[in-house]
Amino acid sequence: MSDSTAWKEADSGDAAENYDSYDDLPERLIGYPAVFHALGIGSSAVRTVLDHGCGPGKVAVRVVEASSGARVVAADVSPHMLAVARERHPHRGSSTG
Repeated sequence: MSDSTAWKEADSGDAAENYDSYDDLPERLIGYPAVFHALGIGSSAVRTVLDHGCGPGKVAVRVVEASSGARVVAADVSPHMLAVARERHPHRGSSTG
């Protein structure tokens, strides 16, 4: 088992549950607005955003909230993270896979 993939075999879903319980308030107040502005998220020129390594889907939700109709594609290597994203953070304009 490679060190870089050891978490995949050990992930029983607890990591996804714990990660989703994290309150992203600091990011919502300081981080996301600056990054979204730099990337042009919210402008009409950005129609599709790939959230690579989406985890439980919180950033994908923030992108949809900050944009006017942008489509978000959320992708993660962990099936547990994707399951949490689909279950707890479904939203218009996104797809997970």
